[in-house]
Amino acid sequence: MDVSTVTTTTAAPARWRRLAVVRLLRDTTGAVGTLFVLLIVLLAVFAPLITPYAPDEINVLKRLAPPSAEHWMGTDQLGRDTFTRLVYGTRIALLVSLPAVIAGAFVGMLLGLVAGYLGGWVETGLLWLFDVVRSFPALLFAIAVIALTGPSLFMIVFIMALTRFPSYGRLIRAQTLKIREEEFVAASQALGCSPLRVMLRHILPNAVAPLFIQAAMDVPVVITFEAGLSFLGLGVPPPTPSWGSILREGYTYVRATPWLILFGSGFLVVATLGFTFFAEALRDVFDVKIRNEGAN
Repeated sequence: MDVSTVTTTTAAPARWRRLAVVRLLRDTTGAVGTLFVLLIVLLAVFAPLITPYAPDEINVLKRLAPPSAEHWMGTDQLGRDTFTRLVYGTRIALLVSLPAVIAGAFVGMLLGLVAGYLGGWVETGLLWLFDVVRSFPALLFAIAVIALTGPSLFMIVFIMALTRFPSYGRLIRAQTLKIREEEFVAASQALGCSPLRVMLRHILPNAVAPLFIQAAMDVPVVITFEAGLSFLGLGVPPPTPSWGSILREGYTYVRATPWLILFGSGFLVVATLGFTFFAEALRDVFDVKIRNEGAN
């Protein structure tokens, strides 16, 4: 293999990554999704610099105040600034969704890889585990567990990771079943590579792309799920600001203060649409790569 071949092989992934970013941003859906996701992330990171008040600062003299120059999105029943609480609520949304999705994807990836590569009774047992976990309705399971342990951020993350990993496991298993029949896998086995090395070095890098897409699509699902639990009073305990708890408080005073529902729903919609659009555009980018590889 000459120098030019090595250079071309090394530059191909970097070139495709640049093209993928361009393709993602050129697509209207991808650009809007990326913009919304960046907005949510920036709000979460720079919340103390953006907000004019503390999220738990009470001012009973200005309770249920309408939107004004002093309080851009009004106040709640305790006089707390709604804009400040919604901005800090982005932190809770990301602190729940991202660790839950990452943990669920990591566990599902490992189990799905083992099931697809080893097969036999190992695959049967892991598929049985996936089916058992998926048979429990996520909301009812969450309500039952939180009723016993009490609401907490850690428990919500744990429940969401536990209920999401079977879908990732089945996805990686399906990819592994397809890739393990490829010639490069047979060649690595013939060279004496251990099963662990074959799985981690040769199969996993070629099977993980759909996992990223599925994980990105699951982020808005987890955000909405956490908001639903908080709306039911089973989310993060007060006075921690959560979009679901803000919506619950707004529903209680909806006739007098509709802005709590309006602005709270707006933040939730922006986050949900942002991650959904971003995941759909990401899927289209990878589909283009797969289609081009098949054509070549």
